[in-house]
Amino acid sequence: MDYHDVIVIGGGVAGASAAAEIAAHATVLVLEAEDQPGYHSTGRSAAFFTTTYGNSASQALGRISEPFFRNPPEEFSESPLLHPRDQIVVANADGLDRLQAMQQSIAGDVVAISAHEALERVSVLNAGEVAGAFVDRTGGELDAGAILGGYVRLLKQRGGSFVGNARVSGLSYLDGLWTVTTERGDCHRAPIVINAAGAWADQVAELAGLTPLGIKPLRRTAILVPPPEDTEVGDWPMVVHLSGELYFKPDAGMILVSPMDETEDLPSDVQPDEYDVAVAVDRLINNTSVEVRNVPHKWAGFRCFAPDRNPVVGYDPRSSGFFWLAGQGGFGVGTAPALAHLTCGLVTGEKIPPVYDRVLHLAGALAPARLLS
Repeated sequence: MDYHDVIVIGGGVAGASAAAEIAAHATVLVLEAEDQPGYHSTGRSAAFFTTTYGNSASQALGRISEPFFRNPPEEFSESPLLHPRDQIVVANADGLDRLQAMQQSIAGDVVAISAHEALERVSVLNAGEVAGAFVDRTGGELDAGAILGGYVRLLKQRGGSFVGNARVSGLSYLDGLWTVTTERGDCHRAPIVINAAGAWADQVAELAGLTPLGIKPLRRTAILVPPPEDTEVGDWPMVVHLSGELYFKPDAGMILVSPMDETEDLPSDVQPDEYDVAVAVDRLINNTSVEVRNVPHKWAGFRCFAPDRNPVVGYDPRSSGFFWLAGQGGFGVGTAPALAHLTCGLVTGEKIPPVYDRVLHLAGALAPARLLS
């Protein structure tokens, strides 16, 4: 049996980033159920960064995290973390009110463009389904692999440990220490446990004897399809079609498409449902001129939400030393730096660096106590 100051359950980007920051001040062990970090939500994320999408908490966390992605610490990664790409949001005539309301809520970060301009940027859009649009030039594509890999390296450089194939099967608390048991029989002890288990967060809470907070894993589907012949897609923006209920963007010479589905499912190595794949194809065909003859690649991942759709970050008031870091709702990669520093500050008591200290203003809105009646 080994002893640590903090044990993090879950080796996705949330758990790895928090562990890396904490490791500068305390001994940390990360336990990951799979044989590699980020196998589930992190590894399947579209990882498009924008500060204008999601609810107000997600947008604020994105803004706080943005400096990290644009100017990461020296030696964090050999490649850029953020690759600029515009995002265009469009709607048909029936969806103009919704489009305008969305634009007004984020007016400082977006610019209205005409339907004609949107069609010039993305020629495959169905003109009959585009009556209005706005463009967000603040974001781009995050390199989720580089971000996760950088945090895992930073964790190890600071003396922390990462153990794969270590699915947690038991949690017990006695005399100020948590004992964490894995399925292969290993036992680890620490006064603080961080529940960063993603889709399994409520199950981990139950192992600790706590009633779940209602964090639901919602399945989201994505497919890759070939572009039209002789069409160069590399310079396309990310397109969110509010009326068509889909988004699509370039991806390694192909078109990545999602029907923006949110289907509640059980925690698992989630796979795409063929119905959702068909819906993605249908929505793309109905809203663009793209003809889909085959779907060479398809997958699904979980976006996990608390009942109020805010992340859950903080100590559970019902149990000593049990800390939640869950429910990022598909924004786990884009909010990781901010939430990692908030978690580190709350767990270690160390001062949060000034560039991130605005995150403290969100602590109350993210605390798990808000979900307890």
